[in-house]
Parts: sequence; C-alpha cells; structure tokens
Amino acid sequence: MKHVLPFAFAAAASVGAQSPVPLPNAVDATGAVASAGLRVPVHGRDGDAAYGLWAGGNAYKASFHDGMTFVPYLGAAYPHNQPFAWRTTSVRVGEQELLAAGRAPALRHTDFHVAYEHGSVTETYDVLAEGIEQRFVLRERPAAAGDLRIHGALRTALWSPAVENVRGALVFRDAQGQAIVGYGAATAIDADGERFAMTTSYANGTVTLQLAAADLARADYPLVVDPLLSTAFGFGQYGGIVGVGDIDAAHDGSSVSMSGMVCFTTFASASDSDVHAGACAESGSIGSVVFADLANTTAADHARAAFVAGTNRWAIVYQNLIVATQQMQLRATTVPANSTTITSTSIPHLLATGVHEWRPEVGGVQLGGTGNRALVVFQQEVGTAQFANTADSTVRGMFFDTTTAAGQWTATFAIQGNAGDDTERPSLNRTAEGGSGYSWFVVCQAFTNNAGNDDWDLFGRLVNQGGAVTPLAWVSSLGTTHKLGACVDGRAGRYCVLYSTANTSIGKNLDVVGNDIRSERVDWSHGQASQSSSGNWPVVTLMSLSFRTLEATGIAFDGNSRSHWTVGWRNSTTSPAIYASRLGHRGDALQAPDLVATSGSTSPGPVTVLFGALTGTVTVIWSVFNIGFEAYRRQFDLPAPASPSSTPSTCGSPSLSWQGPSPLAATDQRIGSEFCGPRVQGAGANDLHLMLVAIATANVPVADPVLGTNCTLLVPFSGPDYLGNLTLTVGADVNWVLPLPEFLPSMTLHFQDWVLQSVNGRLWGSNRLTVPLLR
Repeated sequence: MKHVLPFAFAAAASVGAQSPVPLPNAVDATGAVASAGLRVPVHGRDGDAAYGLWAGGNAYKASFHDGMTFVPYLGAAYPHNQPFAWRTTSVRVGEQELLAAGRAPALRHTDFHVAYEHGSVTETYDVLAEGIEQRFVLRERPAAAGDLRIHGALRTALWSPAVENVRGALVFRDAQGQAIVGYGAATAIDADGERFAMTTSYANGTVTLQLAAADLARADYPLVVDPLLSTAFGFGQYGGIVGVGDIDAAHDGSSVSMSGMVCFTTFASASDSDVHAGACAESGSIGSVVFADLANTTAADHARAAFVAGTNRWAIVYQNLIVATQQMQLRATTVPANSTTITSTSIPHLLATGVHEWRPEVGGVQLGGTGNRALVVFQQEVGTAQFANTADSTVRGMFFDTTTAAGQWTATFAIQGNAGDDTERPSLNRTAEGGSGYSWFVVCQAFTNNAGNDDWDLFGRLVNQGGAVTPLAWVSSLGTTHKLGACVDGRAGRYCVLYSTANTSIGKNLDVVGNDIRSERVDWSHGQASQSSSGNWPVVTLMSLSFRTLEATGIAFDGNSRSHWTVGWRNSTTSPAIYASRLGHRGDALQAPDLVATSGSTSPGPVTVLFGALTGTVTVIWSVFNIGFEAYRRQFDLPAPASPSSTPSTCGSPSLSWQGPSPLAATDQRIGSEFCGPRVQGAGANDLHLMLVAIATANVPVADPVLGTNCTLLVPFSGPDYLGNLTLTVGADVNWVLPLPEFLPSMTLHFQDWVLQSVNGRLWGSNRLTVPLLR
C-alpha cells in the first residue's frame, strides 16, 4: 500500500507521502490562515433553543449564546470539562466608559465570525482551526484622553499567577499544574497597520489589557486590539492524550468530489463527547463539516452515516447520553447529498423512562436505487433508570424516513433477543440495492446467560424494506469460541462478516478483543427463507496472535465487482497498530495483512474503510490519539492490469472478448472476481462453442475436412500449458462465468473458441483473447 495522506479539512491539494504528514496551510475565504484541521461553523439547532450557539476547531469547541466560553478538547481520560469563559466588563479611555450602559450587546454572526456590538466598541471572535482569535474594534477616536483599558471577567476553574503590566501571554492550568489554556500577548493595530504593544494584567479572575495614552493618541482609526495574535488559546500546552472516538466513512458514488461522509467523535473530557460529520471526496479527504452536535448537556458518540438514494440525502445517526437524566437515546439528521453547509437539525428518538438505546448502525439505499428510508439497528437496554449495559440486552431496528429535511423515526421492531440471552453489537451492510423489494443483512452477537461456559455466537437475519425480519437466522459455522464485534458489508444477497474470536475460558467478556481476526462469507438473497447452502463459505483466519489484542473495526464492499471486500482491524496492544487486507469472492485473503499504521508520535485508533466506486479506489481511514483531532487516510495502490488483447482469427468471424459486472474494466481482471469470463459474439443462433483455455499461446495451422479453411490453433489443445475447455454452449452471443479463486497467482490466460456452425457442420476458430490477471 502507498499514498499515505492526512485529511484536508480546509481546501488543500492532496499530496502523496510515505508517512502521515500535515498538509500545508490553506487560506479560507475570509483571508484568515486556517491550518489543515477541523473547523465547525457557528450554528444553533433548529427548534431547540436550549442547544445554544456553538462553533469548534481542531482541539476545542466554543459557545457564544451567553458570551464566549472556550472548551478545550482534553480527551476521554480527562475527568471533566475545563471551560474558560470571558465576559467583557469595561472598555475605558481615561475616565470615559465606551461600553453602552444598561443593555446587553447585540449579537451577530456568520459561519466563522461572531460579533458583540457594545455601542462604539465591537468585540469579535474568529473561529480558526487552531483556536479562537479575539479582537476589540474601536471604530472612532474616543472623546477622552488617557490609557485604554479593557477589562474581562473570567469564569473558570483554571488558575494563573497574578501579574501586572506584563508583555506576554497568560497560561491557565488545572489543579495538577497541567497547562490547559493560553491567552496570548495583546497588540493594537491601527488603520495604517502600525502595531502598538500592550500590557496584560491578571488578578482575582479579571484580565486587563492596557494601551498607553501616547500610543492611543497617535493611532489612526479604526483601532483593533488583538490580544491573541494568530492563536487565541494555547490549548496545545496540555500534555495529555486527546481521545478520538470511533470513525466511520461512506461514499454515495455520485461524484469523485465531496459526495461522501466521514463521521467521528471528539472528547472534551470523560463526560462530554461530541460528534461531527464532514463531507468528503471519494479519496476520503474532508472538505467541510456539515453536521456537529457540540452540546455540553449531552455526550454524543458513535456516529454513523448512510446514503439514501430515493431522497438523495444522507442519514446520520448517533447515540446521545443526556447528562441530567443519564438516559441514552438515539438522534438522527439528514444532510443533502453534496452539501457543503452545516445542517442545524437533529431529531431525538424519544423513550420511556428506564429504556436506553445505543450502538446504532445504519444502512441506506445505493445510488440508482429507490427507497426513502434508512434502516437503523441498535442495542436496547430496559429496566435501569440510568444507562447501563445490562445482562439481557436485545437488538432492535427502526427506520429513519428521510423524505423531509428533518427526518422522522418509525416504530421499533425486534430483530434478535431471546429470553435469557444477552444480545449486543449489531451491524448491517452499508446500502441495500433498492427497488420493489430488497433487504439488509443484520448481524449481532448473543450469549446465553444460564448455559454454563457459553460462547458469544453470531446471528444474522435479513430485514426487508418494510421491516419484516426472517424467522430463520444465519449462524456462524465456527465452533465453540467467542465470536466478537462483527462488522458486515455487501449488497444484493452477497455479504462478508469480519469478527474477532477468543477462547471461552475468559468467561463472558464485554469487550470485542480477541486472539484472531476471521472472515466468513454468506450468500442470502432477498425473499429467501434462509441463506444459500452453496454460498456459506468456510471461515478464514486473517491474523492470529498469542495475546488477546485484536479487534475488527472496518469493512467495505466493492459493488463494482460484487466479489471483493476490504477489511481493517486494530491490534490494541500498548503500541497499537492497524492492519488491512483485501478479500475475494470466497472471503479469503488476497494478500498478507498490510500494516497500515503503527504507534509513533501518535497512537492509531479504530479504522474504517471507504470504497470509491467511480475510481475503484479503496481507502483506509483512521483517527489518532493526539492533541486535537487528527485523522489519516491511506489508499491501496493497486496497479492496473494491462488491457485484454486479441490476435485475429485466420478462419472464423465470431469475436471473443472479456467481460464482467464492473463499470471499470480493470476490476474484472482481479483475482478474487467471481463473475468475469470470456464472451463470444457474432456466431449463429444454433452454433455450438468449444472454448479452450491455456496459459501459453500457439500458432499451429490445422487442416481437416471437419475444419474451416485456413484455420490456426492459437492456444495449445494439449500439454502442460493447456488448462482445459469451458462448458459446451450454444448460441449467437454466449458468455462463460469463470470464477478466479483467491489462491491463484497473478497470471495471464489465453482463450480461443472453436465454433461448430449449424449451417455447414464445420468447426471454425475464433480470435485468440489474452487476459492479464492481477491480484
């Protein structure tokens, strides 16, 4: 694998590299320099005034509905939030107060700019990837003379030593002495661009910025006070590890640019997590954040996205813990395809007291299909006032209807969960095919509580577009061992399941970490009562370790070939590493596990896999644990095979070619393909075809009364290079399906068809077709 590329959150060109390297800076539309990183536009939530007004950057979020409050992202291990709130209490020149008396400042904002109007003074905040830049703008020269003093009252549990009239930044620390927030040195800039140094004082929760009277007198107006220069807050001072939650990516296949979605979680602390969704290109690079839930009254996590073709919208679903009641609920929103603006709606699935829903997964409808609803499957807990993972969880489903911009939940229905069982961690394929009748394949794990030393089993059922669930279930064919954390993808009756396994001697574990990573193929067509016996392939072991450290996290289906999957997993040791591999139509590996990323300055988190149907690219995407949000992508570098070539026939007119289901011809020349093969056109309707297959060529003139004139044998008919002939077939336009199992090496096949013509009873030879095949 090659092409290691970091996500570009601002508009920046993708540059190949051999290790994750940040992209160069890019300039946004306002002229501010935005590092390649996350920016969430200023937004509220439609119909929910309690949400407030929020924005965010690479390692922070900030609210503006009650003045400015900066909340650094400190990671899932940090015990609680450390908000840093600023309220301007006075702007004075000499004895003259410039703030308008007796009224609150007027608030206005654009996507990345917030302004509070205080009469003749405007207080502004610019949302940058690296922090908040604060400014005070004096539009006209004050009537009074004297020093300019700006006083701000802080509300924060952080502390900084008292200082007086210093030229430099303030650093605010937590009780353990960790530097959390930095408040940069202040500078005044006049209308001519001249800069004047200011001093900063701090004591008893009040910051004072001061400009000498002489400098104020010679300044031209408007005058801008910029206490933070290019970086408003030195949040990078904190030396801890910022936990980034799981990550999810999908692409709708409509265009190469910005028609996909990446969802991820960031942590202000152990009690406050936020979800984001960014529009991404087929390569995985993010262009803009199109949804975010940054509320500090809830903890949002585990966001998933799926495209719904019937409405041309994305459905984004996530779990949301309400802090005040400790109830876990699901929320969802819709985002129009190819949107680059932020969506301000999010619909909760309302629950009765004592009911909790979490671990959602969502399946949509592929591009070109019909269907307006996404299927959402989830784990449900009942009977606890506060959210907890109970010993008798069930897996249920419901639809999220995307026919309106807000979206709407339907009633829930049972998928898996028998009395006495604990049923957890559902997964389903990313998209169904759509149409008059179609299904999703839902897989989950179940444990029988009172069965002694039971194992976690995997169960799978089809759920159709109306919510009907098959009464019979697929059960993993693996023996008595824990089968954990399954993820599945596929479409139109063809699925592959990836999971980890562990020995039952560990008892009933609640994690999904095992000694082995395994894959298992399942064929189960819509409308059938059970899976196809011919498509229930043997279990394949992709990696095996002595220690229980492996977890399956990502899988993506190649809908072009309908035969390949790419899978990703994580080795969660003290030095985590991410692996990926490509699988063929039997679920077997086409390569040894590929080390995608390992620990260095950062530790890789979970991995997701993105398939790009338009270019046929496969991208592995992972988050890292570092200061701020970082995610990287790495594409499989698959050299394209040479195109099939043809040597003309000397005696026959039928034409021989290579075909398969993919719109990208090279895909059908990959080992692991199931539906590719030779095709003959131009014969008679009743002609009989004898297709020869060899790994070498020949050029032998042949003559016989049963043969046409001037015929040449273009592939050997015997010997070690002759592989055999395909099934005898009759027709004018015929094709053969020649599955290419994963154990085959890269090779070149040669074909020649001998046609018994019904009109004269003689054999005629076709052209020779040469097909290079690559793994």
